[in-house]
Amino acid sequence: MGRVWSGLMAGAAMVFSAAAQAQSAEGQPDGTLLSSEPCMESPIQTYQDHVRMRYRMGMRAQMAASQEGIETPPFDEDRFRAGLRSPEEVAPRLAYDGYECLNITYASDGLVIAGIIWKPVETEGESFPLLIVNRGGNRQSGGMHPWRDEGWFDFVDAGFVVLASQYREGPGSEGRDEFGGADVNDVLNLIPLADGLGYVDTGSTVMMGESRGGLMSLLAARRGMDLKAVALYAPATALHSSGPRAEAFDRMYSVMIPGYAENPEAAREARNASLWAEELDVPVILFHGTADWRVDPQGSVTFVNAMLEAGKDVEFHLLEGDDHGLIYNEALARELTLDFFFRFLTTD
Repeated sequence: MGRVWSGLMAGAAMVFSAAAQAQSAEGQPDGTLLSSEPCMESPIQTYQDHVRMRYRMGMRAQMAASQEGIETPPFDEDRFRAGLRSPEEVAPRLAYDGYECLNITYASDGLVIAGIIWKPVETEGESFPLLIVNRGGNRQSGGMHPWRDEGWFDFVDAGFVVLASQYREGPGSEGRDEFGGADVNDVLNLIPLADGLGYVDTGSTVMMGESRGGLMSLLAARRGMDLKAVALYAPATALHSSGPRAEAFDRMYSVMIPGYAENPEAAREARNASLWAEELDVPVILFHGTADWRVDPQGSVTFVNAMLEAGKDVEFHLLEGDDHGLIYNEALARELTLDFFFRFLTTD
């Protein structure tokens, strides 16, 4: 595991390097590309690396829950292995032939923001649909890695250019993370960035959000971002308000969210998608594991019910016994997500 782990850390260092070399964003239009350099080589080189990384993800989730005194179902190794891709399926993901990963920085509200592009190597004369992926975590924690999901292979191979922001105060970025405040602009400003690339059709944009990234996706949609469809994976559709981790999150929100300490209800209402589901005019597919201890799946149930009551297009997959990372159903979720995206990308 040492080689894989050290490789991921090198990837984070590359993002910092790109930001350090970038010019100032002051006076630059939002979405201006400031720097671009190749990502480090993928640390996942063999099928064994792939399996080991997936396995460690599941085991780390178990260990983290235990450290916080939270009881979870035991890791089901048989179910995990039954859901793995075959060596033949993984081989093209590892080869990544014809595709590339770029660490970038761009301007957003006068700040230098780090991000990543995954794309075909050959783009001349092409116009690809766009997938924006929104990371979870906050500030320096949970940053997007260049080789997340083997460079988002399923989506790049399906014809998408994939873009991700580290958000302000994330790895390689300036500014202050407000957990769904002004940092939403860093997602919105990926559209002018993509327009400037010259090979992206931003009229065919879909979005995916994982954990906190789910909230970012819904806030962007509420702000009027032109999206054909949105996929949410174990999303935080509202701020944590109950459970064993609520007190710690409340302290975090007080530090991160402007005005939270003085008026927490206003900040919560602005970040509770169930309260403004009627404003969301984009089809949504949502996946959540019933054993997720990081983000309560009941929040997804509440949000889906609000969407249905508002007459919105929503598809819900509540995955029995799965965790926050959908460790048992990741391949299935990717397949269903692609089907969902193309259903709406091909509809006028």
